[in-house]
Order: sequence, then structure tokens, then C-alpha cells
Amino acid sequence: MAYLMSGKSSFINRISNKNSLKVGNKPGVTLKKQWIRIENNIELLDTPGVLWPKFESKEIRT
Repeated sequence: MAYLMSGKSSFINRISNKNSLKVGNKPGVTLKKQWIRIENNIELLDTPGVLWPKFESKEIRT
């Protein structure tokens, strides 16, 4: 898992020598988890990006 727009899908496409995963220049292109087989015994998981929650209350943040 990684932040939004960090190139997870592009990285997986590059090392697998395929264009299996859809990529774009805006957030929200990857909507669900997707397994991509790199070799017979190696698979990579592409996931949507994650964001840390924003806490408005100062008590919760500390």
C-alpha cells in the first residue's frame, strides 16, 4: 500500500513488462485490489492509494 498517485500501477506494469493495469494522471483510477503475475511463483498486488484520516479535534491528534 502507498499514497495516492505514487506510481504503484505504473511500477507493476513496468516490472511485469505488461500494460495490465490501467494508469492515469488523476487519483481514483485503481478502484479495487488487483493481483498481477510476474513469474510462475511471484504475484504483486495493486491497491488503491490510501490517505491518512484527518482529525479535527486536537485531543484525538495527540
